Amino acid sequence: MKNISLLLMLACLTILGCNQTPGGNPSPNNGNDYYMFSITIDGVTHKVEGTYGNSYQWGLDTENRCYSLTEGTGAPGSIETNIVASLADKGAASYIAGDKFSLLLTFSNSNLSLGVNNSRLEDYNGFLYTNDLNWPASFCTDGQPNVFITNNAEFFTVPIDNFIITDLGSAGTMVPFTYGDPVIGSFSGTIYGCSNYSTSQVLDIPIQLEIEFVAPRIDY
Repeated sequence: MKNISLLLMLACLTILGCNQTPGGNPSPNNGNDYYMFSITIDGVTHKVEGTYGNSYQWGLDTENRCYSLTEGTGAPGSIETNIVASLADKGAASYIAGDKFSLLLTFSNSNLSLGVNNSRLEDYNGFLYTNDLNWPASFCTDGQPNVFITNNAEFFTVPIDNFIITDLGSAGTMVPFTYGDPVIGSFSGTIYGCSNYSTSQVLDIPIQLEIEFVAPRIDY
């Protein structure tokens, strides 16, 4: 009888342990309010990780956050997915590493799918432009894949090919508000920038870029 009780206890602990990552942080299976976003630029990592507690706070610019905003584009059957991420409060429990950022990853023109997708990384608050995130390149204007480009001095866009999506998540609800299961994705590779704006077609700076995210879904 004691042996049976011991086996049952070990089985229970094993099941509970499956919901923890090696570092002790919650995995995506622990609930759909868990989020994580990490961007590493030439070896320097900037990261947030935490839980929302299923509260309606995804729109706050003052919060550390990562979520997936999924909405129709107007074309029949076409859906655009935007990954919104920011590190706004280095004193919060969700702060892990690095400096402040406010970034947008957009997967557009076709429905997001498992496997390889194309995307663009955008910064509207100048964190990359002012080199707060250790970005080594100047403005460039070449629009080739995985090349740094800019539209104006207010923000810039980085096209990223070969972004890997491993989970599409599930739809959340607006009334009552609940986050859906997260979209999960990553990229690791080399993109290129230029060292001199006056010779912006000369892409002479390789930039090692890594991005990982777990983004609870919000669906419009």
